[in-house]
Amino acid sequence: GNYFGATEEPRYLSGIVAGMQTKSNKLGYVAAYPYTEVQIGINAFALGAQSVNPNVEVKVVYINSWYDPAQEKAAAEALLAQGCDVIAQHCDTTGPQIAAAEKGAYAIGYNLDNSKVVPESFLTAPIWHHEKFLIPTIQAILDGNWKPESYYGTMADGYMDLAPLTDLVPAETKAKVEEVKAEIMAGKKPIFVGPIYDNEGNLVVEEGKTLDREGIWKTDYLIKGVTAVK
Repeated sequence: GNYFGATEEPRYLSGIVAGMQTKSNKLGYVAAYPYTEVQIGINAFALGAQSVNPNVEVKVVYINSWYDPAQEKAAAEALLAQGCDVIAQHCDTTGPQIAAAEKGAYAIGYNLDNSKVVPESFLTAPIWHHEKFLIPTIQAILDGNWKPESYYGTMADGYMDLAPLTDLVPAETKAKVEEVKAEIMAGKKPIFVGPIYDNEGNLVVEEGKTLDREGIWKTDYLIKGVTAVK
C-alpha cells in the first residue's frame, strides 16, 4: 500500500493568510525540487493568495534539496531582497523562517508548528497528522486484517491540517481562513477549479472543470502569477 496527503488543502489556506498579510504583494516560496508534488503545493498556495488578493505575485526559488539549512536560508534572503514580505516553504528546516525573522518579514512553515522557534515572524504552517493513518494501519497489521490501499488523507480525515494561526494574524484573516476551512472539510471547496492558466498563458484547467486526485497529480506547470528560478 501507499499513503500521502492532500497537501493542497492546507496550502490553499496558508495562501489566504499570506495574501491578506502581505503589504508588498510579493510572496516568496523556497521550494525543494521542480516536480509534481512541490508544484501542486505552490499552485495551491498561489490560488489561495489570489482568492483574497488578485494583485499578489509568488516568487519561487528551487534549491534542489530537501535538507540544506544554509541554502534554504540563502534562498529566502534572496526572495526578501526582491521585496517579498511573506516567506513560505516546501523544504525541511527553519532556515527560511529564520531569514524572515531577521528581516522583519513573516514566515509560513511546513510540517510542524514552529511558532515557538520564530515567534516574531511565524504565521502558520501546513502540517501532517500521520498518526491518523499510521496507528489504525499498524493495529490492522497486528490484528492480521490489513489490506493494502492507496490512501490520500484530507483535512476532513484529520490527516492534513493547518497549524493554529498566531497572534500576528489579524482577526479578519482568521475569520476568512475558518470560513474556507469549513467549506473544504465539508467537501464544498475543491482547490483546483477552472479556469486556471499556467504562467505561460496556457489554459490548463477549463472553466467549470474541477481536478480530481488523478488530475491534480498530473500537474507539470506553475500557474499564472508564479515565477520560478531553478
